Amino acid sequence: MRLIAITIAAALLLAGCQQPPANQLAESQLSPKALYSHGPVEQITDDSAGSDLEPDLSCDGKWMAFVSTRHSSIPQVYLQSLGDGRIIQKTDGPYPNLSPKLSPDGQWLALASNRSGNFDLWVMPAHEEGLTWQVTTAPGEDRSPSWSPDGKRLAYGSKDEYGRWHLWVAELSSRNRTYLCPGERP
Repeated sequence: MRLIAITIAAALLLAGCQQPPANQLAESQLSPKALYSHGPVEQITDDSAGSDLEPDLSCDGKWMAFVSTRHSSIPQVYLQSLGDGRIIQKTDGPYPNLSPKLSPDGQWLALASNRSGNFDLWVMPAHEEGLTWQVTTAPGEDRSPSWSPDGKRLAYGSKDEYGRWHLWVAELSSRNRTYLCPGERP
């Protein structure tokens, strides 16, 4: 049963960009030369006014979500166009917002925020203003969301009252949670 849960979790954590699991890639595809043969590495953000962390690229490669302290000592979520470099601040306020993940279709942004008193998962429109809704309400910390390939579920780590982390999946339409297996800190 644990192997099945771990397999399901691994499939969900591939985040829907339809890439094969690492164990199905040829060894030649995993070599440093193959991994870095797509062009030069370039800096995308300028974190001279703070720290830019936790990048997440959209499946189409046009957008990047990230966390930054560029405007505040409290981490907030930003979205950057990789075409024109435009940066949009998506969150603001007196609470940290972490772990942004763009949905497979690029229309939604999941994140962890403690705006409700402890870290829970929230979802908001990625490219427009709109309602932000709370996905989880567990008493412990919920972090590191990862979209299912169809964009209907989020896999995430949740810390219980004893400080142990577990892997869960939340169905977005119902907000029902399914326990998968014990895990490590995300």
